[in-house]
Amino acid sequence: MNTKQLLGNVAKWFHKYLLLGEEGDPASWAIFLVLVLAYLGFSLGLVKAFGTTLVLEFTRYAHDNAAHLYIARTIIDNGEYSRLANLGTVWLPLYHLVLMPFTVIDKLYVTGLAGALLNAVFVATTASTIYLVLRGWLGLVFAFMYGFSVYSIIHASSSYMVPIGQFLAFAATYYALRYNETGSLRELTKATALAMAASTARYEAWLVLLAITLAVVLREAGKRNWVIAAYVPAMWLGVVGWLIYNWAIFGNPLEFIVGVFPVPPGTISSSSIISHIHGSLIAS
Repeated sequence: MNTKQLLGNVAKWFHKYLLLGEEGDPASWAIFLVLVLAYLGFSLGLVKAFGTTLVLEFTRYAHDNAAHLYIARTIIDNGEYSRLANLGTVWLPLYHLVLMPFTVIDKLYVTGLAGALLNAVFVATTASTIYLVLRGWLGLVFAFMYGFSVYSIIHASSSYMVPIGQFLAFAATYYALRYNETGSLRELTKATALAMAASTARYEAWLVLLAITLAVVLREAGKRNWVIAAYVPAMWLGVVGWLIYNWAIFGNPLEFIVGVFPVPPGTISSSSIISHIHGSLIAS
């Protein structure tokens, strides 16, 4: 197997598993590979020049980049205080849970590559999904416009939460459109699963979830298809789960709205986040 075939198989593998069975086509694989390699090259360049991707902490993004790494790690590596409650509130939980195993590797944690590796894949797959929705030259143009925008490059080389939400929301929209065209229960199942996941990643995705819900209801109105009707409440299980979590941990299902702490007060010192990660980098 030559290098070209290997890269093609890697792209197909990511499409198949991230997009729940959608292998895509050569154009979508090319978009994915070009962007992933560009993002990883940029991230490794930051690490080589500064020792970490956390140089972005000195921009207007404040300490969110490092905070996501820190929260993810403290769930399982915070001594006697290691617990699920370290997910806190305000920030939705999915990204920290996905990021968590990568932060266990010290080198990835202190350099910020734990987040950059994940986000490079998420942003590149979002661009591929944009192409799959639009197709043709229009799809290529918009995929690369999104992929090479300044914000996409920054997000793909960071541990910010935006990429996972965008990926899941676009993927859910893609399958919702497929369902609208074909009426396939398989496509609706994928749209439902991705929309539910998106709702636990970014609050903006709740609008996408609402739009998909309304589209399904309007499409099936009057048909009395109870199997499809069951998908509508299933889409909202992620939101319901987040409300239950807030109620169980903080005693208020709406704590994420009224609370001011991303984590339980006293569990993690927010002032120590940057010094902890940068201190680990210096020590290494």
